[in-house]
Amino acid sequence: MKKLILVANDAPQSGKTSFVRVLEQHYERKGIATRTLYTDADVAPDERAFWDLEDDLNPQRLMTWVDENDVTILDVSCGSSTLMADLFADHDLFEQLLEFEAELCIAVTANDTEAAIAGSVALGEGFSDNANYILLRNPYCDPTETPGDWSGSYGEKVMRYLGALEIDVPEFDPGMAAELLSRDMDLPTALIARKELPRFLRDSLHTWELSYANALDEADELLLPEVDSSRSAYA
Repeated sequence: MKKLILVANDAPQSGKTSFVRVLEQHYERKGIATRTLYTDADVAPDERAFWDLEDDLNPQRLMTWVDENDVTILDVSCGSSTLMADLFADHDLFEQLLEFEAELCIAVTANDTEAAIAGSVALGEGFSDNANYILLRNPYCDPTETPGDWSGSYGEKVMRYLGALEIDVPEFDPGMAAELLSRDMDLPTALIARKELPRFLRDSLHTWELSYANALDEADELLLPEVDSSRSAYA
């Protein structure tokens, strides 16, 4: 089966794009053909990787990407989770994925903020049991967001009910994070601009990324495709 990985949570700074960058490298090390798309122009590395949902909300484009790649990763921008869930429901994309021999996995990034908890609930309600779920518990919380408590929250109950596989995101060294900020860089930016970093920052970033990737091995069944790349539903 091919894989469509939707990385989502409408909460800001929940770790979506960092996870996407790590996941790309994870697939590359395993030799898996991957296409990554971003619905936020500010984080897309180039124009080819940007899917403008305002001007081009065409579900068949998504199905074409799924057909052409063993794995398609979609980084869903803040505020677009409900739009994406409605797109799947309105155009019967769950059934179309089955026709393409593809499985949908929702990667939910969540931390201890009220926004992230609410965003997790919205994703669970929007996609229900039409998908598999990975819950990425991020230790970092945006200090500008209202604190929450994931443990015992409705978000936790929804994810547990849906059978989400929970993975603890390793913490990136706060001192190294401060070093990145002093260079006007965040983790997602640093992960694709490593050559611009001094050696000590590259090493710290590499150690963190490998720790994250090793944690993802637990989710192989949900993340790794089993496909014959020579086949195409459009052939």
